[in-house]
Amino acid sequence: MSKLEDLRPNAAVRGILPDCLATVISVQWFGSEALDLTYKTPEGKLANELLYRHDEKRIEVVEQGRPWRAACSACRPDCRNDGKTLPESVHPVDTQVSAAKARAIVMEVERSLGFDPIDRETEKLGYDIESRIPGTGRLRFIEVKGRVSGANTVTVTKNEILYSLNKPEDFILAIVEFMQDESNRVHYLRHPFQREPDFGVTSINYNFAKLLLRAEEPA
Repeated sequence: MSKLEDLRPNAAVRGILPDCLATVISVQWFGSEALDLTYKTPEGKLANELLYRHDEKRIEVVEQGRPWRAACSACRPDCRNDGKTLPESVHPVDTQVSAAKARAIVMEVERSLGFDPIDRETEKLGYDIESRIPGTGRLRFIEVKGRVSGANTVTVTKNEILYSLNKPEDFILAIVEFMQDESNRVHYLRHPFQREPDFGVTSINYNFAKLLLRAEEPA
């Protein structure tokens, strides 16, 4: 058993992957009870996992800050790479708590409401989900943000803000709030932004709690 505080860059950790060690790339804390772990698999792939205090009983740091080959020596035989030491910091795959999971949750909500959603996130259109309203030809454009409950901010890109202002009646900011008991709450916020970002701004951090106060149940 290890503490969440023991998860530091280059640490080898047992209990994240089912049959091998994971190597810590970076962590992002949410208060003092939860963090978003970015780690590397023995195959060299980056992944994320949200960890809470109750997860400490299943994780074990077996090596701190050692090269990748040494960190993986306790794994199965095919868990090898070239032995290079991992860099101190690598940009996380997703620092906002499993974006793909959040989108999947919102798409399921849309289906339950009778709409026909399509994931368009990879196209970088200014929204993540295009949700068709049956029988009308109209679309709902949904930007999804997944955050741990109690997080301080939500980061929104300039492109997302501009799209919301261009489609004020059809744009929804969907916030998936991940709770410490591993449940979630989905909030819909219409007309989330009031003005364009200043010239040269690429993204803006919004106060998470204030956005939730303005949000409503999905509809």
